[in-house]
Amino acid sequence: MKRLLQIALLMGIVFAAGLTQAQPAPTPLVGDFRTQAALILSDALMLNQDLSDKVVEKYQAIGEKRRQDWQNSGVDFQNMSDEERRKFFDDYRKNVASDMKKELADILSEQEINEVETLMMIRAFSPDPELRGLRLIDLKDEQREKIQPMSLSLSKKMVPSQFGFFGEQMDEAEREKAQKTFDDEKAVLMAKVSEILTEEQKGFWKEKVDAINKELEEIRERMRNFQRQ
Repeated sequence: MKRLLQIALLMGIVFAAGLTQAQPAPTPLVGDFRTQAALILSDALMLNQDLSDKVVEKYQAIGEKRRQDWQNSGVDFQNMSDEERRKFFDDYRKNVASDMKKELADILSEQEINEVETLMMIRAFSPDPELRGLRLIDLKDEQREKIQPMSLSLSKKMVPSQFGFFGEQMDEAEREKAQKTFDDEKAVLMAKVSEILTEEQKGFWKEKVDAINKELEEIRERMRNFQRQ
């Protein structure tokens, strides 16, 4: 059961209400883990805050309906094998991604819509601080247009989590190679973005990244304390 509670804390699919009471309120920059997939989608597409809020709202509504359907179906989650749980949640994520593609048709461009399902299937449970911070600063439309192809490409290379049956099954060598590929491309993105931003924007970017890293460390510390219990 403790393992299931840890999973619920990250994914917000099982026992979400109880954990919400037990854990501190979601931090404003990192966001709620229950909506992290939608936030990472927003990061990848460099959506402004208004569009990101709409994406999160759609995601919450879809997730709630899917969870209610699942709860009403009588599926015995706790007695599933790990393999059965993995398949169940893979199917859940695929269905939510498909729903999101349909629901966002009137919010995103056609080109962005074509990326939704791929981005929604990224097995990452926390944001990349630089991408999240970049999206959250006040960018001009033309800057977002220049940055989006780079943020989109980098997001698709995020190294998936190893967390239980939610994570991607990769050996150590594969994971190290994937991380190096991500880090190398991220370095290129940061150099190019630095040429696009004004000095004032770069200062705001650093402030956002520092704040996000601080929040992530606080979350990791809460998880460590939870695991010790």
